[in-house]
Amino acid sequence: LPGPAGFPAPTTAGRMAAADYEQPFDDPAIFCHPANIIFSWTHDQHVNDIYQAEDTITLQYGYMDLVRTIHLHETEHPDSIVPNVAGYSIGSWEDDVLVVDTIGFEQGILFPLNDGLMHSADMHIVERFRFDAETNSLRREFIAHDPEFLQSDYVGESVMVLTDEPYEPYNCTELSGENNRRPAG
Repeated sequence: LPGPAGFPAPTTAGRMAAADYEQPFDDPAIFCHPANIIFSWTHDQHVNDIYQAEDTITLQYGYMDLVRTIHLHETEHPDSIVPNVAGYSIGSWEDDVLVVDTIGFEQGILFPLNDGLMHSADMHIVERFRFDAETNSLRREFIAHDPEFLQSDYVGESVMVLTDEPYEPYNCTELSGENNRRPAG
């Protein structure tokens, strides 16, 4: 079976992981939880904030207030990572391109609409960020590798344009609870 348009097809394990997924009840946004680092970066075009310290770059997502830390002076991931939605990111500069390598995800959803497309805890994402001064834009190319749940790599890109609009917290209102229960039966 194919995946959603533009996405790789799931493996048998990926289909099994999504078998009980129902978007109206299981979409992470209902619980004020970001889906993942790919989907949430551009979702609804919220303003993201980026700032750099000596050893880290922090990406503050405008959608669901996800915060990612990219560790700049590490060449390998630590042996012990507590799985989470953002994973553990290490980055390095190749000329003017920031290359970010991320592992350590909790199993979750790659595409939270319709029937959903899941990713395993072993997903590995490599991103390449490049700022274009002529267009005032930040281009992110990514490859998500997850042979356990995806039949091929998920490859894509997104472009964010520099804005004068300030970052604002998302301040999500949780919609789960009594008003959002699966029908009995």
